[in-house]
Amino acid sequence: MKTTVYLVRHGNSTGNVRGQIVGITDVSLTKVGLKQGREIAKYFKNKHIDAIYSSALSRAETTAMYTAKLKKLPLKIDNRFAEFNFGEEYEGVFWWDALKRENSAYVKYREEEGFVTVKFPKGGECASEVIDRFVPALLDLEKNHKGQTVMVVTHSIALMTLFMYLKNGCTLEGAKRTDRLPNACINTLEIEDGKITLIEEGYTGHLSGITV
Repeated sequence: MKTTVYLVRHGNSTGNVRGQIVGITDVSLTKVGLKQGREIAKYFKNKHIDAIYSSALSRAETTAMYTAKLKKLPLKIDNRFAEFNFGEEYEGVFWWDALKRENSAYVKYREEEGFVTVKFPKGGECASEVIDRFVPALLDLEKNHKGQTVMVVTHSIALMTLFMYLKNGCTLEGAKRTDRLPNACINTLEIEDGKITLIEEGYTGHLSGITV
């Protein structure tokens, strides 16, 4: 039996507006982000959902709570769905300042081919480490919700990394960096017998008229 997973990026955050690098840094949603959270809930109003998960970061948790309250479902926290960790040297830094640093890991991270190899210093992650936590979390969803439909609110770079991996034959070797996914977009996966299939990527039709 197939398990359907809706992977939703959180709404617009203060970090997005300020231009800060906020992987695991906890920032709140903006007024637009809160509105996007409400629109996500409206989108799922007439869709069956069995369980709702989120990372522990408040921008994801707040986004997820709109749908959880509407569906009268508990919100489950699994921090394996957290954002890419940029490490102590880069978390909270403005992206334009990070680009100016000598031998900047952030410069390599933004390159088409460099993204899959760069490891951020002082506790930061690399792309393969994101996959090593995110994919097992998805497979646990299949195990715990076999044949059901699950919503997960997560983050842009984590999603980008996952989709690179899936579209490259479930390997990051030779994968090229793709575009980041928009705030509050909805992405659909199916999981069956441990195989993860990307069905739809970057849907934003529910956000008509909302501008940042």
